[in-house]
Amino acid sequence: MKTRTILLSALVAVGALLAGCGGGGESAEAGKGKVEVVSFQGGYGIDFFQAAGKEWGEKEGREVDVWGDPRVWEKLRPRFVAGDVPDLAWPGWGMDYWALVYDDQLKPWDEYLDQDGWRDSFDPGLLKMGMHEGKVYMLPYHVNINGWWYNADLFQANGWEVPTTFDELLALNDKIKAKGLAPITFQGQYPYYMLAGFLYPWIISHGGIEAWNDIQNLKPGAWKSASVLEAARRTQALVQRGDFLRGSMGLNHTDSQAAFYDGKAAMIPCGTWLVSEMAEYAKTMPNGAPKVEFMAVPTLP
Repeated sequence: MKTRTILLSALVAVGALLAGCGGGGESAEAGKGKVEVVSFQGGYGIDFFQAAGKEWGEKEGREVDVWGDPRVWEKLRPRFVAGDVPDLAWPGWGMDYWALVYDDQLKPWDEYLDQDGWRDSFDPGLLKMGMHEGKVYMLPYHVNINGWWYNADLFQANGWEVPTTFDELLALNDKIKAKGLAPITFQGQYPYYMLAGFLYPWIISHGGIEAWNDIQNLKPGAWKSASVLEAARRTQALVQRGDFLRGSMGLNHTDSQAAFYDGKAAMIPCGTWLVSEMAEYAKTMPNGAPKVEFMAVPTLP
Protein backbone atom coordinates (compact mmCIF):
# COMPACT_ATOMS: atom_id res chain seq x y z
CA MET A 1 0.00 0.00 0.00
CA LYS A 2 1.43 3.35 -1.02
CA THR A 3 1.30 6.03 1.67
CA ARG A 4 2.61 8.95 -0.38
CA THR A 5 1.94 10.02 -3.93
CA ILE A 6 3.60 12.23 -6.54
CA LEU A 7 1.34 15.18 -7.15
CA LEU A 8 0.53 16.63 -10.53
CA SER A 9 -1.84 19.43 -9.14
CA ALA A 10 -2.86 23.05 -9.69
CA LEU A 11 -1.34 26.13 -8.06
CA VAL A 12 -3.67 29.11 -8.17
CA ALA A 13 -3.64 29.78 -11.91
CA VAL A 14 -0.75 27.45 -12.53
CA GLY A 15 -1.49 23.77 -12.94
CA ALA A 16 0.93 21.44 -11.23
CA LEU A 17 1.76 17.78 -10.98
CA LEU A 18 1.72 16.44 -7.44
CA ALA A 19 4.41 13.89 -6.93
CA GLY A 20 5.13 10.39 -6.04
CA CYS A 21 5.06 7.14 -4.27
CA GLY A 22 6.57 6.55 -0.91
CA GLY A 23 6.10 4.20 2.00
CA GLY A 24 4.69 1.09 0.40
CA GLY A 25 5.10 2.34 -3.16
CA GLU A 26 7.96 0.01 -3.95
CA SER A 27 6.30 -1.40 -7.07
CA ALA A 28 6.49 1.80 -9.09
CA GLU A 29 9.97 2.73 -7.92
CA ALA A 30 11.53 -0.71 -8.20
CA GLY A 31 10.51 -1.03 -11.84
CA LYS A 32 7.71 -3.53 -11.51
CA GLY A 33 3.97 -3.51 -11.17
CA LYS A 34 1.37 -1.22 -12.63
CA VAL A 35 1.78 2.55 -12.42
CA GLU A 36 -1.45 4.41 -11.61
CA VAL A 37 -1.91 8.01 -12.71
CA VAL A 38 -5.06 9.82 -11.57
CA SER A 39 -6.08 13.20 -12.99
CA PHE A 40 -8.76 15.85 -12.76
CA GLN A 41 -10.68 15.61 -16.03
CA GLY A 42 -11.73 19.16 -16.79
CA GLY A 43 -11.35 21.72 -19.51
CA TYR A 44 -7.96 20.53 -20.70
CA GLY A 45 -8.88 16.84 -20.75
CA ILE A 46 -6.42 14.06 -19.88
CA ASP A 47 -5.09 13.33 -23.36
CA PHE A 48 -1.67 14.68 -22.42
CA PHE A 49 -1.31 12.28 -19.49
CA GLN A 50 -2.65 9.36 -21.49
CA ALA A 51 -0.21 9.99 -24.34
CA ALA A 52 2.73 10.43 -21.95
CA GLY A 53 1.75 7.30 -20.01
CA LYS A 54 1.52 5.24 -23.19
CA GLU A 55 4.88 6.47 -24.47
CA TRP A 56 6.66 5.89 -21.17
CA GLY A 57 5.00 2.51 -20.60
CA GLU A 58 6.09 1.24 -24.01
CA LYS A 59 9.63 2.50 -23.46
CA GLU A 60 9.97 0.97 -20.00
CA GLY A 61 7.90 -2.15 -20.61
CA ARG A 62 5.48 -1.15 -17.85
CA GLU A 63 1.71 -1.06 -17.56
CA VAL A 64 0.39 2.45 -16.98
CA ASP A 65 -3.20 3.06 -15.94
CA VAL A 66 -4.28 6.68 -16.54
CA TRP A 67 -7.81 7.65 -15.55
CA GLY A 68 -9.66 10.85 -14.71
CA ASP A 69 -12.87 12.25 -13.29
CA PRO A 70 -14.44 15.76 -13.17
CA ARG A 71 -14.62 15.50 -9.36
CA VAL A 72 -11.60 13.29 -8.86
CA TRP A 73 -10.76 14.78 -5.45
CA GLU A 74 -13.89 13.13 -4.01
CA LYS A 75 -12.52 9.74 -5.04
CA LEU A 76 -8.99 10.50 -3.87
CA ARG A 77 -9.73 11.83 -0.38
CA PRO A 78 -10.75 8.47 1.13
CA ARG A 79 -7.76 6.84 -0.52
CA PHE A 80 -5.40 9.33 1.07
CA VAL A 81 -7.04 8.70 4.43
CA ALA A 82 -6.57 4.95 3.93
CA GLY A 83 -3.00 5.35 2.68
CA ASP A 84 -3.86 3.72 -0.66
CA VAL A 85 -2.75 6.45 -3.05
CA PRO A 86 -1.92 6.46 -6.77
CA ASP A 87 1.65 6.80 -8.00
CA LEU A 88 1.02 10.20 -9.58
CA ALA A 89 -1.96 12.49 -9.19
CA TRP A 90 -3.39 15.77 -10.40
CA PRO A 91 -6.27 16.05 -7.90
CA GLY A 92 -7.87 19.18 -9.37
CA TRP A 93 -8.97 22.35 -7.66
CA GLY A 94 -11.10 20.58 -5.04
CA MET A 95 -8.11 19.12 -3.17
CA ASP A 96 -6.13 20.93 -0.47
CA TYR A 97 -2.62 20.22 -1.75
CA TRP A 98 -0.79 21.93 1.06
CA ALA A 99 -2.59 19.84 3.67
CA LEU A 100 -1.20 16.78 1.86
CA VAL A 101 2.29 18.31 2.02
CA TYR A 102 2.02 19.09 5.74
CA ASP A 103 0.73 15.57 6.46
CA ASP A 104 3.70 14.05 4.61
CA GLN A 105 1.43 12.38 2.07
CA LEU A 106 3.39 13.63 -0.94
CA LYS A 107 6.82 12.70 -2.14
CA PRO A 108 8.99 15.60 -3.36
CA TRP A 109 10.12 15.77 -6.96
CA ASP A 110 13.70 16.80 -6.22
CA GLU A 111 15.49 13.50 -6.88
CA TYR A 112 13.87 13.43 -10.33
CA LEU A 113 14.38 17.13 -11.03
CA ASP A 114 18.09 16.70 -10.38
CA GLN A 115 18.39 14.12 -13.16
CA ASP A 116 19.48 15.15 -16.67
CA GLY A 117 19.16 18.85 -15.97
CA TRP A 118 15.36 18.63 -15.78
CA ARG A 119 15.17 21.27 -13.06
CA ASP A 120 16.76 23.84 -15.39
CA SER A 121 13.93 23.40 -17.90
CA PHE A 122 11.48 25.09 -15.50
CA ASP A 123 11.16 28.74 -14.59
CA PRO A 124 12.53 28.96 -11.01
CA GLY A 125 9.62 31.17 -9.99
CA LEU A 126 7.10 28.51 -10.99
CA LEU A 127 8.96 25.78 -9.14
CA LYS A 128 9.08 28.01 -6.06
CA MET A 129 5.27 28.10 -5.99
CA GLY A 130 5.27 24.36 -5.31
CA MET A 131 8.03 24.37 -2.70
CA HIS A 132 7.87 23.71 1.03
CA GLU A 133 10.95 23.85 3.27
CA GLY A 134 13.24 23.80 0.25
CA LYS A 135 11.65 20.82 -1.50
CA VAL A 136 9.46 20.82 -4.64
CA TYR A 137 6.15 19.00 -4.21
CA MET A 138 4.26 20.31 -7.24
CA LEU A 139 5.25 20.85 -10.85
CA PRO A 140 3.74 23.50 -13.16
CA TYR A 141 1.45 22.04 -15.80
CA HIS A 142 -0.51 24.89 -17.40
CA VAL A 143 -1.23 28.59 -17.00
CA ASN A 144 -4.83 29.79 -16.94
CA ILE A 145 -5.92 33.32 -17.83
CA ASN A 146 -9.31 34.43 -16.55
CA GLY A 147 -11.40 36.94 -18.42
CA TRP A 148 -14.61 37.05 -20.46
CA TRP A 149 -15.64 35.39 -23.69
CA TYR A 150 -18.06 36.85 -26.22
CA ASN A 151 -20.10 35.33 -29.04
CA ALA A 152 -18.31 36.87 -32.02
CA ASP A 153 -21.02 35.75 -34.45
CA LEU A 154 -23.70 37.58 -32.46
CA PHE A 155 -21.52 40.68 -32.16
CA GLN A 156 -20.77 40.77 -35.87
CA ALA A 157 -24.37 40.15 -36.91
CA ASN A 158 -25.59 43.03 -34.76
CA GLY A 159 -22.70 45.42 -35.23
CA TRP A 160 -21.78 45.38 -31.54
CA GLU A 161 -18.35 46.57 -30.43
CA VAL A 162 -16.47 44.74 -27.69
CA PRO A 163 -16.73 46.95 -24.56
CA THR A 164 -13.49 48.05 -22.92
CA THR A 165 -14.96 50.15 -20.08
CA PHE A 166 -17.80 49.62 -17.64
CA ASP A 167 -19.84 52.42 -19.18
CA GLU A 168 -19.43 50.88 -22.63
CA LEU A 169 -20.56 47.56 -21.13
CA LEU A 170 -23.78 49.07 -19.78
CA ALA A 171 -24.56 50.68 -23.13
CA LEU A 172 -23.92 47.39 -24.93
CA ASN A 173 -26.05 45.45 -22.46
CA ASP A 174 -29.01 47.69 -23.25
CA LYS A 175 -28.62 46.92 -26.96
CA ILE A 176 -28.38 43.18 -26.28
CA LYS A 177 -31.49 43.17 -24.09
CA ALA A 178 -33.36 45.08 -26.79
CA LYS A 179 -32.78 42.03 -29.01
CA GLY A 180 -34.41 39.78 -26.41
CA LEU A 181 -31.13 38.21 -25.31
CA ALA A 182 -29.27 38.18 -21.99
CA PRO A 183 -26.01 40.11 -21.99
CA ILE A 184 -24.20 37.81 -19.54
CA THR A 185 -24.46 34.38 -17.97
CA PHE A 186 -22.16 32.78 -15.41
CA GLN A 187 -21.45 29.49 -13.62
CA GLY A 188 -23.62 30.14 -10.56
CA GLN A 189 -23.00 26.81 -8.81
CA TYR A 190 -19.30 27.66 -8.63
CA PRO A 191 -18.81 31.14 -7.07
CA TYR A 192 -15.16 31.20 -8.14
CA TYR A 193 -16.26 32.18 -11.64
CA MET A 194 -18.16 35.20 -10.30
CA LEU A 195 -15.22 36.22 -8.14
CA ALA A 196 -12.60 35.82 -10.88
CA GLY A 197 -14.89 37.23 -13.57
CA PHE A 198 -16.24 40.30 -11.85
CA LEU A 199 -15.14 41.07 -8.29
CA TYR A 200 -11.39 40.48 -8.47
CA PRO A 201 -10.66 42.30 -11.74
CA TRP A 202 -12.75 45.28 -10.67
CA ILE A 203 -10.98 45.44 -7.31
CA ILE A 204 -7.69 45.70 -9.23
CA SER A 205 -9.17 48.07 -11.81
CA HIS A 206 -10.32 50.45 -9.08
CA GLY A 207 -7.53 50.17 -6.53
CA GLY A 208 -4.56 48.81 -8.43
CA ILE A 209 -2.67 45.63 -7.70
CA GLU A 210 -2.02 46.94 -4.19
CA ALA A 211 -5.69 46.45 -3.29
CA TRP A 212 -5.49 42.85 -4.48
CA ASN A 213 -2.20 42.19 -2.69
CA ASP A 214 -3.68 43.51 0.56
CA ILE A 215 -6.43 40.90 0.29
CA GLN A 216 -3.99 38.10 -0.52
CA ASN A 217 -1.76 39.12 2.40
CA LEU A 218 -4.75 39.24 4.79
CA LYS A 219 -4.15 42.87 5.64
CA PRO A 220 -6.69 43.93 8.29
CA GLY A 221 -9.65 45.68 6.70
CA ALA A 222 -8.64 44.76 3.14
CA TRP A 223 -12.01 43.17 2.36
CA LYS A 224 -13.75 46.40 3.44
CA SER A 225 -11.61 48.70 1.31
CA ALA A 226 -13.15 51.23 -1.07
CA SER A 227 -12.01 49.13 -4.04
CA VAL A 228 -13.71 45.97 -2.80
CA LEU A 229 -16.92 47.84 -2.08
CA GLU A 230 -16.85 49.53 -5.48
CA ALA A 231 -16.33 46.21 -7.25
CA ALA A 232 -19.26 44.76 -5.32
CA ARG A 233 -21.45 47.74 -6.21
CA ARG A 234 -20.67 47.34 -9.92
CA THR A 235 -21.51 43.66 -9.80
CA GLN A 236 -24.74 44.40 -7.94
CA ALA A 237 -25.63 47.04 -10.53
CA LEU A 238 -25.56 44.38 -13.28
CA VAL A 239 -27.90 42.22 -11.21
CA GLN A 240 -30.31 45.08 -10.56
CA ARG A 241 -30.34 46.01 -14.25
CA GLY A 242 -31.30 42.48 -15.21
CA ASP A 243 -28.13 42.00 -17.25
CA PHE A 244 -27.65 38.34 -16.30
CA LEU A 245 -29.41 35.38 -17.87
CA ARG A 246 -32.27 34.38 -15.57
CA GLY A 247 -31.48 31.25 -13.60
CA SER A 248 -27.71 31.60 -13.90
CA MET A 249 -27.29 31.16 -10.16
CA GLY A 250 -28.54 27.58 -10.53
CA LEU A 251 -26.31 26.65 -13.48
CA ASN A 252 -23.11 24.66 -13.31
CA HIS A 253 -20.13 25.47 -15.50
CA THR A 254 -21.06 23.40 -18.56
CA ASP A 255 -24.77 24.33 -18.46
CA SER A 256 -24.03 28.06 -18.37
CA GLN A 257 -21.39 27.68 -21.06
CA ALA A 258 -23.86 25.72 -23.19
CA ALA A 259 -26.34 28.59 -22.83
CA PHE A 260 -23.59 30.94 -24.01
CA TYR A 261 -22.81 28.71 -27.00
CA ASP A 262 -26.54 28.49 -27.81
CA GLY A 263 -26.72 32.28 -28.07
CA LYS A 264 -28.93 32.77 -25.01
CA ALA A 265 -26.29 35.10 -23.55
CA ALA A 266 -23.74 37.17 -25.41
CA MET A 267 -20.89 37.03 -22.87
CA ILE A 268 -19.60 34.79 -20.10
CA PRO A 269 -16.69 34.93 -17.62
CA CYS A 270 -14.37 31.95 -17.97
CA GLY A 271 -10.74 30.98 -18.24
CA THR A 272 -8.81 30.05 -21.33
CA TRP A 273 -9.98 26.43 -21.04
CA LEU A 274 -13.49 27.27 -22.31
CA VAL A 275 -13.16 26.09 -25.94
CA SER A 276 -11.47 22.85 -24.95
CA GLU A 277 -14.05 22.15 -22.26
CA MET A 278 -16.95 22.75 -24.66
CA ALA A 279 -15.45 20.89 -27.63
CA GLU A 280 -17.71 17.84 -27.26
CA TYR A 281 -20.82 19.99 -26.81
CA ALA A 282 -19.88 22.01 -29.88
CA LYS A 283 -19.88 18.80 -31.95
CA THR A 284 -23.54 18.18 -31.03
CA MET A 285 -24.79 21.60 -32.15
CA PRO A 286 -26.93 21.16 -35.31
CA ASN A 287 -25.67 24.32 -36.99
CA GLY A 288 -22.16 24.11 -35.64
CA ALA A 289 -20.56 26.02 -32.82
CA PRO A 290 -20.47 29.83 -32.87
CA LYS A 291 -17.19 31.68 -33.12
CA VAL A 292 -16.26 32.69 -29.57
CA GLU A 293 -13.43 35.03 -28.68
CA PHE A 294 -11.64 36.09 -25.51
CA MET A 295 -11.93 39.62 -24.15
CA ALA A 296 -10.52 41.59 -21.25
CA VAL A 297 -12.89 42.45 -18.41
CA PRO A 298 -14.23 45.99 -19.01
CA THR A 299 -12.39 48.40 -16.73
CA LEU A 300 -13.72 50.84 -14.14
CA PRO A 301 -12.92 54.57 -14.31
